[in-house]
Amino acid sequence: MGGTIDEAIGNAGEALREWIGDRLAAGAAPPAPRTADALLADPDEAGRWPRPPWLRPSRSSWTRDARCG
Repeated sequence: MGGTIDEAIGNAGEALREWIGDRLAAGAAPPAPRTADALLADPDEAGRWPRPPWLRPSRSSWTRDARCG
């Protein structure tokens, strides 16, 4: 959280550093990096994360032929 977007981004980075630090201190490895598409397609993660608007299909990209068959 933060009062501005910049504060929120800064706080998110700090929270991530602390979380990774706690995992390492407990002897656990950090998770492997994944793309947003891979994370959203993972059945273990299904329903945990909303699909971001930039990954949703855009109606503006449809043509009349595609919509009407």
